[in-house]
Amino acid sequence: MRNILHNQKGAALPVVLGIIVVGTLVALGLLGFLFNEVSKSQTVTEGIQAKYAAEAGVERMLNELNGPKPEELINIKDLSCSPAKVSTNKINEHNIRLSCDMTDNQLILKSEATGEHTHTTTVTLKVTQKSPLRLEVESWK
Repeated sequence: MRNILHNQKGAALPVVLGIIVVGTLVALGLLGFLFNEVSKSQTVTEGIQAKYAAEAGVERMLNELNGPKPEELINIKDLSCSPAKVSTNKINEHNIRLSCDMTDNQLILKSEATGEHTHTTTVTLKVTQKSPLRLEVESWK
């Protein structure tokens, strides 16, 4: 009887199997956590890309305003934006819809980026002088 209690042959097998099971469970938990964090990171990245794509659309319209012929973009007499300049472009994987609206003393530029996520950037410009055209940024949202 004494030999059976002190015989440790084969005792390593259950210990090693237990360690393997515990290690596997810990590894699976870590993998689940990592996949979740990668998914969150991609979501945040896509949202940021949509924001900057919308901002790029507004910057494009502002560059056209500062170009040699802003009258092609804005009809100052009728206080309206030219429909030829309301357009849809593509920046990276985002479709950009550019539009503008003009009141007596404001020009509102709007850029909406759609893709995995959507973001809209609106810039309100104050018309300080009509001829030659002078604009001042009132808000950038």
